[in-house]
Amino acid sequence: MIDSVLIIYIVLFTAYFIIHSLTASLGFKNWCFSLWPNLKLTYRLWFNILSSILLVPLIILLVIYPGEILWQWTGWQAVFVNILAVSAAIGFYFSLSDYNMTEFWGINIFSGQISKNLPKEQFYIGRFHLYVRHPWYFFLPDYSLDQGYDNISIFNSCFD
Repeated sequence: MIDSVLIIYIVLFTAYFIIHSLTASLGFKNWCFSLWPNLKLTYRLWFNILSSILLVPLIILLVIYPGEILWQWTGWQAVFVNILAVSAAIGFYFSLSDYNMTEFWGINIFSGQISKNLPKEQFYIGRFHLYVRHPWYFFLPDYSLDQGYDNISIFNSCFD
């Protein structure tokens, strides 16, 4: 029997992924710009605000219902997965230099780094993009490596 909390996880995460992907798509952005032309300068900021707000209920749900522990590393295995986690954090830190963070967060409008004509979206290939499409997903430490929670590990496995 499927746990009702697991169904809620699946529904909420699926809704989040759909909304996040839809609002990140060029078609949706162009549709918004056709209705609200002034939105071009602040779209990225609003996208990030919306994405952050939509993450709050998911984080609360994960904190309230973390699921049962399926495994816990001990001994040399715990050391090994913790080294992997630290390596991932270091890789994540170095991958930050491949991104313009003020542009990523949409706060470049406050720093004067944006012109009236929004540049066309261009895909930038950083040093880690040569190996993986989304370096941050690759480098973010998977905390379920240390303690396997049944509900959380289902979603983390989607990104492996």
